[in-house]
Amino acid sequence: SWRYPLVELVAAALWAFTIWWFGPTLRGLAAAAFLSSLLVVSLIDGEHMVVPDVISVPLIGAGLFAAWMGWGPPFRSALVSAVGGGLLIALVVIATRGGMGTGDILLAAALGANLGVTGLALALWLCFVLGGAIATLCVAFGLRGRKQPIPYGPCLAVGGGIALFATPAFSEWLLRWFPIALPL
Repeated sequence: SWRYPLVELVAAALWAFTIWWFGPTLRGLAAAAFLSSLLVVSLIDGEHMVVPDVISVPLIGAGLFAAWMGWGPPFRSALVSAVGGGLLIALVVIATRGGMGTGDILLAAALGANLGVTGLALALWLCFVLGGAIATLCVAFGLRGRKQPIPYGPCLAVGGGIALFATPAFSEWLLRWFPIALPL
């Protein structure tokens, strides 16, 4: 299938860009592995409408480990945002009565563990905007009905991937406009 070499090419490009961005460091390696996991989750959820726990749960542990070792956000930020991200999406799942699934909860926790508080905030904002735009376009063009599910994992993954690179600039912007320094 043409899909396999395309996925391999995208994964190689992600790794090359990530190592170029972060340098050939353990932080770069952790970030590249994080992006590879998000790519896999996106493809699986896009095709089967499921975010596998077998990917999300180890991604939470890997993010917390990387934070503990200094290869990611501060550990306290990673821990708080892993719990907070999971709880926030759990509330959305409860409020929408199944509009999202438990896989999305664990994926949000994984984003928090790997991105920290500021990165998670940016990732969730991006994924809500992207998910809303995709859903609106799908309904507008008749690709989906209003009650038909749309995979949300790819939106979380894209938001998380962008936030991985944009969080430092976003943090500076937040501190400039909202000069209340959070301890996380």
